[in-house]
Amino acid sequence: MIKRIGIGVALLLIGLPVGAGGAYAALRFFPDLFEGKLKHAAASGYVPVDTLLVPLVSRDGRLAGYVTIDSQLEVAADSVADVQARLPFFLNAVNMRAYRRPLAAGPDGQLPDLVALRALLVDAAVEVYGKGTVRKAMIARVGPV
Repeated sequence: MIKRIGIGVALLLIGLPVGAGGAYAALRFFPDLFEGKLKHAAASGYVPVDTLLVPLVSRDGRLAGYVTIDSQLEVAADSVADVQARLPFFLNAVNMRAYRRPLAAGPDGQLPDLVALRALLVDAAVEVYGKGTVRKAMIARVGPV
């Protein structure tokens, strides 16, 4: 019983200086964290993409159908105009990739694979706008034709 109390007291006596030292080091090396002066990420802007007609290609290369997609690209607020100006090139890049990538899912191939579809949009955005310009590609709606 006394041994347990002694271990508890020893851990407390060791833990207090270690915790205080960690707090002091955090305050010393990262003062912005405690002063509320963190640099916030740049404001985002959203560029709506025209409705896309995308072919659903199965894994064996067979055309399973078509879907329409409404999506948006998240970009930095200061590059919205540039992204909108080059939107036709983005649409072309999506079209040139869509028939080569298997996007059909489900037992009959009539459902789109949303993960592959989002990856398709991101790959096309990287080709047209460069890496880092488009933060995210968001799919708002997928519908049948």
